[in-house]
Amino acid sequence: MINKKLKSVIPCLFCITLVMCGRHDTAVKTDYEKLRLKANVKNIVETYYETVISDDSIKKGKQTIYLPSFLESSEENTFNSFETELWFNRNGNITECTMRDSIMYIYFKEIFEYKNILLENKIGYISDELSYRQVFEYDSKNRERRRDFYDSENQLFETVSVNYIDKNSVTETVASDYGKAVFEKRITLENGLPVSSVSIIKAKEFEKWTGKYDSAGHIILSKLYDENSNPVQYSVYEYDEFGNETLYASYSADEELIEEYKYMYKYDKFNNWTQRATIVDNIPEIITVRKIDYY
Repeated sequence: MINKKLKSVIPCLFCITLVMCGRHDTAVKTDYEKLRLKANVKNIVETYYETVISDDSIKKGKQTIYLPSFLESSEENTFNSFETELWFNRNGNITECTMRDSIMYIYFKEIFEYKNILLENKIGYISDELSYRQVFEYDSKNRERRRDFYDSENQLFETVSVNYIDKNSVTETVASDYGKAVFEKRITLENGLPVSSVSIIKAKEFEKWTGKYDSAGHIILSKLYDENSNPVQYSVYEYDEFGNETLYASYSADEELIEEYKYMYKYDKFNNWTQRATIVDNIPEIITVRKIDYY
């Protein structure tokens, strides 16, 4: 899989990284907003099923493991889960994420803490056996300005600093190994959305990206270029009336299809999806079922 959806994946990426850092919007959004949830969701339990074709329709087969719907895909499917559970507070933010597998039952659990409603600090850690912690800091405009990663001995091992140069320019600098800067990303915004970025290591550009959005702020076209500004691949996206992705297709620079994902949904009365069928390259791959409880 080649750089699916053109978003970087931090090695210790857990669900907080997606919901807090998947976008470069200048203002902090709630997890409700990031996950496109309507009404006051209290709890989501997500389970995954193999697909069965019956009478030209896609039906659930036996339960299986799969990547949770709210996590970015990565080449290493580290986060495949037999069942995933999310808890939300009344402010619309995740307070707990638990993943289970069919053998060990609970194999990952993360707790999120908040110091105040403005999310001056959002701390994520694995409960019981701490292995990492992230601390977020925000400026007076409620924009993320810093993200620190600590190991199980509470030693800082990586920092992401965010600098808002002006309303249309953002720079992210990643420093690891206790302060040595190794990576920089310069992002250009329009209406608060990233429309281009340049990734730099040791003053050398190694990757460029551009994005285009529809009137609702959904990305509909993204392009990736190499260090010489030669096109590498591009991706197109489509959405339904509720803002959920119905198509993702990735193409090479020669316009050859690399992969295509199609999504079919069922919704509840609040227009939150409760079932999603994922079809990869015209082959049904997985059915994801959500049980949603509301406040």
